[in-house]
Amino acid sequence: SKVCTTCGFVANTSTPHPMASLSEHQEEPKASTATEAPPMRLDAALEAVAARLRGLEDGTEDAKNAGEAVAAAETTWRRVREARVLAVDTFEDLGDGDLRCVLAPYYLAKTLQHVRAMPPTPEKRLPIIESVDAACRTFLEVVARLDLFGDDERKDWDAFEEAEAAAADDAPGSSAFGGSSNPSKMRDEHVARHRRMEATRQKIKALEDRVKEAAALKKKKQKHKNADEDAHPDKDHDDDDDDSEDFARDRLLLDIALAVQTAIHDARFVKREMDMLRAVARNVHLQGEDPDPAAARAAFERAARTAA
Repeated sequence: SKVCTTCGFVANTSTPHPMASLSEHQEEPKASTATEAPPMRLDAALEAVAARLRGLEDGTEDAKNAGEAVAAAETTWRRVREARVLAVDTFEDLGDGDLRCVLAPYYLAKTLQHVRAMPPTPEKRLPIIESVDAACRTFLEVVARLDLFGDDERKDWDAFEEAEAAAADDAPGSSAFGGSSNPSKMRDEHVARHRRMEATRQKIKALEDRVKEAAALKKKKQKHKNADEDAHPDKDHDDDDDDSEDFARDRLLLDIALAVQTAIHDARFVKREMDMLRAVARNVHLQGEDPDPAAARAAFERAARTAA
């Protein structure tokens, strides 16, 4: 087996990397004699990856470009690792620019979710979902190491991992979907996760409003200062210190908190879809022959609907 150094996916001869056709997972190209453009700054690369992800999510980016977006996301995450930007003890040791690098594997996981299996069959879909799972877990491992988990999210993720282990041992009362196997309790946990995510979105919106208000106040103060200087050109005018708040770090921490909540939420559905696709693959293997294409596609669509 071979472990992908960018997304963590474990590939072998029977399960190749889903992005194997992309340049990121091909052999290094021969050196070119032409002058190559310098690589984009890391902060700019992260913003470009985030922008393409937003485009895929809101439909302004063609879904056919998902493969290119994944390649860019993988390259950016690899650059973060090579630069050892996150090689610190806690997130408090990171500057604002470096703190955003925590989101690189999250962007990769979310971008991978937009890759379409061609043809749309279980065996083509499975390695894509496994790559989503690997990138998602990598992100949450980074979050745990840098002490960025909230209390509720830490408990939620611990419960998911414990449920996975229990399901692997076929322990009673456990669910491979993560959490309790009791339908009522599972529903309550699901609702609680959504409420936490909505609360974080509301905090982000409130912060955005404060940023707008601070910018408007700063503009107003500057206008009054300019008018005073014009009216009294001989008067000494002290430069006021910029007392406006710097909201950048607060916004970054909220973005990371929402990403953590979303990743934990997604992990459950990714796990369920993986289990179902693997079950389909096992059934095909036991049959000892190629499945009927229509039946295979129907099985895949059932799995996708259940995981949606």
